[in-house]
Amino acid sequence: MSRLTISGDARAEQYQEAYRRALGKNPQDGSGFDNNITGDNTSWDDEMMPDVSSTSNQGAPESMSTRPGLIPTVKATDNYPNAATGYGAGHTVMDDFKNDKFSGHRVFNLYYPFASKDEWLVGVFLLRSSMTVTELDAFFKLPLISKLGLSFSSAKELRGRAELLPPGPQWKCQPIDEPSYPTKTPIRLFYRDALECVQFLFGNPLLAGHINLTPQKLWSDPARQPEHRIYRQWMTSDTAWNMQSKIPSGATLLGTVISSDKTNISVLTGDRVAHPLLLSLANIDEDVRTKATSHAFQLLALFPCVKFICPKNIRGVLESRLYHHCADFVLRPLKMAALFGIMLSDPYGMQRFCFTPLASDVVDTPEAALVSCVSGKTSHVTLAFHKHFADSFRHPTRDGRTTLLNIAEVASRIDPERRVEDFMKECKKLYRLNGVHKPFWRDWNLSDDPARFLTPEPLHHWHKQFFDHDLHWARRIVGDDEIDFRFSVLPIKVGYRHFGEGISKLKQCTGREHREMERHLIVIIADAAPKDTVRAIRALMDFRQVGQALTFDAGRTQALVTALEEFHRFKHALLAAGARPSKRAPNWFIPKLEFMHSVATSIPESGAPMQWSADPTEKLHSVLIKQPARERTNNRDYDPQIIRHLDRDGRLTHFELLTSLVECGINLETRMFIADAESADGPDLAPTSSQPIRNLFLDAKSSKTLHSDRIFASSTTAFSLNYSPATTAMLIQDAQQLFSLPDFTLALTEFFSYDDHVLGGRRRPPKRPLPCSHIRVWHTLHIQSQPLDPQSSLRPPFTAHASPPTESFPFGRYDTVLVYMDEHTAWPPNEMLLSGIHHSSHKQDFLTIEQDIQQFKCAYFSDQSSSITMGLKKAPIWFMCSGSTRSPQFQISPPECIFFGALNGRMAHEQVGYCQCG
Repeated sequence: MSRLTISGDARAEQYQEAYRRALGKNPQDGSGFDNNITGDNTSWDDEMMPDVSSTSNQGAPESMSTRPGLIPTVKATDNYPNAATGYGAGHTVMDDFKNDKFSGHRVFNLYYPFASKDEWLVGVFLLRSSMTVTELDAFFKLPLISKLGLSFSSAKELRGRAELLPPGPQWKCQPIDEPSYPTKTPIRLFYRDALECVQFLFGNPLLAGHINLTPQKLWSDPARQPEHRIYRQWMTSDTAWNMQSKIPSGATLLGTVISSDKTNISVLTGDRVAHPLLLSLANIDEDVRTKATSHAFQLLALFPCVKFICPKNIRGVLESRLYHHCADFVLRPLKMAALFGIMLSDPYGMQRFCFTPLASDVVDTPEAALVSCVSGKTSHVTLAFHKHFADSFRHPTRDGRTTLLNIAEVASRIDPERRVEDFMKECKKLYRLNGVHKPFWRDWNLSDDPARFLTPEPLHHWHKQFFDHDLHWARRIVGDDEIDFRFSVLPIKVGYRHFGEGISKLKQCTGREHREMERHLIVIIADAAPKDTVRAIRALMDFRQVGQALTFDAGRTQALVTALEEFHRFKHALLAAGARPSKRAPNWFIPKLEFMHSVATSIPESGAPMQWSADPTEKLHSVLIKQPARERTNNRDYDPQIIRHLDRDGRLTHFELLTSLVECGINLETRMFIADAESADGPDLAPTSSQPIRNLFLDAKSSKTLHSDRIFASSTTAFSLNYSPATTAMLIQDAQQLFSLPDFTLALTEFFSYDDHVLGGRRRPPKRPLPCSHIRVWHTLHIQSQPLDPQSSLRPPFTAHASPPTESFPFGRYDTVLVYMDEHTAWPPNEMLLSGIHHSSHKQDFLTIEQDIQQFKCAYFSDQSSSITMGLKKAPIWFMCSGSTRSPQFQISPPECIFFGALNGRMAHEQVGYCQCG
C-alpha cells in the first residue's frame, strides 16, 4: 500500500503524531498514512505488515473456514501498489455540523431548533408516524398534549422545525422539453447532484471501516497460478484492477453502483408508476451495502413517467430515449469525475483523488434490455436472440463499442431525430437494437461496455426464473393437486414459510418465498416425475445454489458451467414430459436461461454475483417510494410530495447520526489511529439494526449473562436454552414414554458408564448407576454458527423444536438436524457439517461442529452444570450431557464439559426432546 508524507500543515502533523503515539513509535520517523480505511485490515507500519504488494498468510492456523475443500482459502494477497493515496486533511460530516448556521445555538442546546432532547424525540416520532396533517393538528389540541409545553403546536410548525435541520444532498427539479412529440403532462425530472450523493456515502461515519479502496488479487496458492485466483467482492475482480491501472498513480477508485426499476404506486386502481434511480458504491462491503439500516443506497433521481401523444408504434422508443436522456443528465457529474477525477473526503476527513466509473447497473431483464439498447427477445450481454436461447454454449459478447458503431452507421443514413420510426426499424432489422441513438453510457470513461456493468442479478434472473419456469414445469408434470398436497404436509419449521394450502394458487410472491419453494421442490417431485426431468430441474437448482456463494475460485466457477451443461443434457426430457406446452412447437425462448451462460464469465470481471442482487433495492423501492406515495400524498401529484417527504426524513436521519456522534464523544479525526475500534471510548461506528442479531458467542463468554450455564459455545457453534425449561422435573422413565424412546434409560446409563461413545451396535452393560432420577426438559434449542465464508456476517440463531404429542400435533413437533460426516468432499455437501433444520438457498448459514471424539464428529463446550439431550428423526439420537472430564482430550477449564454423545443408531422415533439432569 502506498504511503504519503504530509508536511507543513499543522493538522496533518497532528495526524502523524497521533497515529505514531497509537503505535508507540517516534512521531518524527517520517512514515505516512495507509491507503485502506477498512477497519479490520488497517496497517500503519511496514514492521507490522510485510510487503504490502505481496502479503501471505501461509502460517495462519487452519480453522473450519480454511479446511481444504470448503471455502477457497486465501494463501496470498496482492494489493495494487500506490493506490488510494491520502492528500491531506479535508472535512468530515462533523465539520459541516459545526459550521452550520445554527451551530451557535447548539453550543447550549444540541438539539436546536427543538427545545430539548425530549422534545426532539417527540417530534421525530410524530414526523415518522403515518398521521396526516389533520390528525397531527387534532393531536396537538388534546389537553394533555397542550400541558407538555412543546414549542410547536401544529403540524406546520413541526415540519418547519424539521426544515431547519442540517440537510443532505438537496433535491432539484429540471423541466425537460420534447419538441418533436408532446406529452399529456409536463416532463419534470427530480434529482440530486450525483457527486454530492457520492460524497455523502463516502464520508458517512456509519460506513467507516467497511470501505475498501485498494484493488486486490487473492490467491489460494502462493505460486499465483491463474487457476488459483479467488474472487469475492468487486475490488478483488479483474475489472477493478484494470481500472486502477488506467487512472493516475495514487488515485482512488470509487466504483459506482446504480439501480433503476419501474414500480407501481397506485393500489388496485389507476396506473401510477414511479421510476427511481438509486446510487451506491461498490467499495462498500457487501454485507453492509445490502442492509437497509446502513443507508448505503441513496435515491438519486425520480425519472419522469409520461405518456407521449404519438403513434403507438414509436411510443416505446420515445420512452426509452427519455430514460437515457434523463440518466445522461443526472449521471453527467459522475462521468466527468471518471474522466478527470475529483477530490473527496473519506469518513475520517482524509482527502482522496477519486475516479467514479460505473461498476454495476443492478436491473431486471426488461430494464437491462433498455440500458443496453437492444430490442425485444434479444440478449443484452451476447449476440444471441430468441432462436439461440436454447443453445448449450455462450454466444459472442455484445460489445458496447460495437453497439455505438452500429448506431452511428444507421444514423449516418437516417436522421434519428426527424425520422424516428425509420431509424428504429433499421436498427432493429440490421442489429436488433431498440432505436435509442444516445445511450447514457456512451461517454462514461472506463464504463462504456454494458456487457461488463450489467452484472448477473440473482433475484430476477435466478429466483424469479425458478417461479416462472421451473416451478411451472414441475406442476405440469406432477399435477397441481399432488404438488399442493406434498407441500401442505411438510413439517412446520420456525422462521420458514409453510405452504399449508399448496403453491399452485400463488400469484404474487416475494424473493424470500421463491427461495422457500426452492428448498423443497426437488424432494417434492423426486418420486413423482421422470428421472431425467428431475435431473434437469436439479441442475438449475445446483446452479442457483453454487452461484450464491460469496467466494469463488476456478473450481466453483467450473461447477456453474457443469450444472448448466447437465441441464442442457437432460432438457429434452422436460419437452417429452409436456412441461413446456406451446401453441406452436415447444421451445426454449427463455432469455434468463441464456443469461446463465454469462455468469461464469462475469465472476472474474465483477466478483461474486450475490453482491449484485436486487433484494436491497427492491426493499428500498417499497420504503422510499411506495409507502410515502400511499400514506403521505393526496394521490394527485406524487413526485413532489414524495420528494418533500424524503427530504424531511433524510434530515431527521442525518441529524440523529450527528447528535449521536456528539453525545458519544466520537472524534472522527483521531479515530483512524485506533487499532482496535471496540477498545476505543464510545461505541463502534458500525451500522446498527432496529432488530440487532443476538451473538450467542459473546453471551457464552460474558460473565454478566443471566444463567450463563444455559449458553455454551465452541469456536464454531453456539447453543442457548430458554430461561425456564418446559418441564422442571420429569422422571427419566416418563420422558422415555412421552418421547417414544424405548431404550433411552439404557442409552443414558451407557453414556455415563463409558468414556468412548460409538454409533450403533449393541448396548454395553452398565458399569455404574445413573447419577439422577429426574431430568429437566426443553422443547426448543437455539443454535448459532460462525459463517464458514469469511465474507459472510454472523447469521441470527435459529430455533430447533422438539415437542411431545398435542391435539394440534398428534405425532409431536420436531425439527430435523443433519450431521454430515465427511469433511473432505466438495461443496455444497461438505459444508453441511451440521446443517440445522434447513439448507439455505440465500446465503451459506451452515452450522459447523468440531471433530474430537474418537469415532464420530462431536463438539465440546465449557460449562458449569448442564445436560441436554437432543434427538433426530430417522437418524442416530444425539444428546449432550455434563460430567467431569474423563479423557485426556478434554483437558479444558473449567474441569467440566458438555459434549455430544450418541445413542444407539437402531432407534428411529417421531418425537424428540432436550433434557437436563436434575
